Amino acid sequence: ISAMTGWLACSIFSNIQMELWCKDLSHDNLYLYVYMILSVSSSFFAFVRAYTLVLSGFKQGEKVHKKIIQSLLYASLNEFYLRVPVGRIMNRLTKDLRELDETIGNALGNFLTNLFSLIGTITICIYGSTPFMAVPTILVIFLCNRLRQYYMKTQREVLRIEAKSNSPIVSGFVSTINGLSTIRAYRVEEEFIENQISK
Repeated sequence: ISAMTGWLACSIFSNIQMELWCKDLSHDNLYLYVYMILSVSSSFFAFVRAYTLVLSGFKQGEKVHKKIIQSLLYASLNEFYLRVPVGRIMNRLTKDLRELDETIGNALGNFLTNLFSLIGTITICIYGSTPFMAVPTILVIFLCNRLRQYYMKTQREVLRIEAKSNSPIVSGFVSTINGLSTIRAYRVEEEFIENQISK
């Protein structure tokens, strides 16, 4: 958050510096130097922000993976493993952790960047025009939040259906791999191939 705040402050002040530079008719290089310092500082804070997000994403993925493995190792055989298909467990360990490693950090970075850019843009608009500029902004934020709530309900159901449809495929694949010697002993490879294709 501090890197984002520093990036936002440098971006806003560089825009204000550009405005002051355009208004001043004396050809003083001080404005240029201040603008360069603000631009370099903004780039530095953007780098720190990206580095922090990537590093925290890896650490969070490692913590979640460790907790999942611990939970699986200490889960009850009768209550958990007989009730939950192997495909669902494999789905959690592969797809969900990949999403955590790859997508969530990137999505959080994009969200923070867009949020702070929005705050900076609103600040510049209010600075350049009038404080009444905040009134339509609040209305737009309210409408976007309602749209987000509607979208999230639909997205949640789609992801649930996708996970349920992938679990039998992964479960069948894991069972086939585990019982490969038996399948080859009875020479029923073609039946299992057809069974996997039909899923």
